[in-house]
Amino acid sequence: MLIFRFLLLIGFILCQEGKIIIKSLEKQLIKDSLRILYNDLNNYESYYELESFTYNPNASYYNIKNKSKSIDSLIVKIKSIKNKSIIDQIISPYLNLQINDDFNDIGMNVISRYYFFTEPPYHDLKLIDSSKVGLEIYLNSIFENYASAIIGLSENSNKWDLTGEFTVHIENYLNQAEFLDVYWRKTDSLSHLFKFDVLFPHPLGNKIGVNWKYNFESINKLYTKVENRYILKTFSNLFDNMELGYIKGETKPTLVGKNNNYVKNSFRGFLFTSAKDSRNNRFLPTKGSFFKNEIDIGLQNQSTFVQIINNLSMHRILKNKILLNVKYLFKGLFDSNGNIPKSLYHNYGGASTLRGFKENQFSSSSFQILTLEPGISINSTSQIRLFVDFASKTVDFFDKYQAGYGFGFYQSNKNSLIHIEYAMNNLSSNNAKIHFKFVSKF
Repeated sequence: MLIFRFLLLIGFILCQEGKIIIKSLEKQLIKDSLRILYNDLNNYESYYELESFTYNPNASYYNIKNKSKSIDSLIVKIKSIKNKSIIDQIISPYLNLQINDDFNDIGMNVISRYYFFTEPPYHDLKLIDSSKVGLEIYLNSIFENYASAIIGLSENSNKWDLTGEFTVHIENYLNQAEFLDVYWRKTDSLSHLFKFDVLFPHPLGNKIGVNWKYNFESINKLYTKVENRYILKTFSNLFDNMELGYIKGETKPTLVGKNNNYVKNSFRGFLFTSAKDSRNNRFLPTKGSFFKNEIDIGLQNQSTFVQIINNLSMHRILKNKILLNVKYLFKGLFDSNGNIPKSLYHNYGGASTLRGFKENQFSSSSFQILTLEPGISINSTSQIRLFVDFASKTVDFFDKYQAGYGFGFYQSNKNSLIHIEYAMNNLSSNNAKIHFKFVSKF
C-alpha cells in the first residue's frame, strides 16, 4: 500500500530546471510530495518556495531556493578525554558554522593543533527535524605513554664506546590532555644532558596553553649550561601552532673550562615559534609533513643575539609500497658583535642528528643537515630504509661536509617500537656505528 502511494505521488510531480510542478492542489498530497523531493535533494541548504498555483488544470508551482544555514547543534563523540572544559576548547572551531563551510579544512587544523590527534575528525550532517541541522563529529584522541632508550655502539681503536639516551613520556595522567617528558643523555663519562618538558594545552579550561622547558647540560667538564623556557601556546590560521615565550639561562665554566678560554655568560630573550604537524603516526609515519620554525631574540652579556631553528620533514608513500622521507634541520646563532661564546655553540652528531658519528662530535655556531631516506614498507608495522645524512657548517652542503650513511630496520606495534641502524661516515672508513632504539609503550 505504501509503495502504491509512493508511485502515485511520483506521478503527480514534474521537474523542470529550477522548478517543481505538482499536479494537484490537495494539501496533504502536496505536503507528501515535497517531503519526497526534499529527501532526494540531500542538501540541507535548499528548500521549496511556492511561486503560484492554477485551476483547471489544478497545479502548484514551486521554485528551488538556497539559503545559508547555521549548524544548530553539535553531536560530539571523543575518545579518552573526559574533562568537559578541555572538550569545549577542542571543539570550539566547530561552533557557529554554516552548512557550506569546509569541515575537512577545520578538521586538519584540529589535528595540527593537538599532539594527540593523528587523523582528521569524522563528520556527518544530521537532520534533527524539519528545520534543524546537527553536525556529528568523532574525535579519535590517542594518548601514548612510553619509555624509550637509545644505545650507540662504535668501535674505535679496537675499543667499543657506549653512549645512550633515556626518555620517559606520560600523557593525560591528570585528565587535562597534558604531557610530561623527562629526557637524559650520556655522551661519555664527562658529558650529560637533562631535559624536562611539561605542557598543558588548556589549563583550567583556558584557551591559551602553557609549556615549561628546562635544560641542564654538562659538557666535558668544561662548562655547564642551564636554560628555562616559559611558553604560551595558541593556534592561528596564519601561523598554525604558535608559541610566544620568554627565555632565561646562563653558562658557567669550570676551572678546566676557564683555562680553555670558556667564560661565564648569561642570556635572556623572547621566542616565537610556528609549527604544523600532519603526520599520520608519531612513531613511524608514512605520509604527512612536519614543519617547525623558531626564532629567539634577546641579549647575551652586552650584545644582541638571534637564534633561528628550522626543522622540516616530509613523508610520502610512492607506488608499490616504496617510501621516501626527506628531512632538513638548520640551527644558527648570530650575534650583533660577531662574538659568540663557545659555550653557546650547537652540538651535533649521533643518532638524533648525524648518524655514523659519535654523539655531539661536532660543534658550531650554525649548521644544517639534509637527510634522505628511501625505503620499503614490508607491512603496516615494519620498514627497511636506506639513509644518508649530509651536514655542513656553511651554506654549501658539499663544502667540507660530513656525511653519515647506512641502513636500518624499523618496527612499531601496539606495545613497542624498535629501531636498529648500522651507519658509517665519510671521514673514517673503519669506524662504523650501531644505533639501537627501543620504545616500550604503557
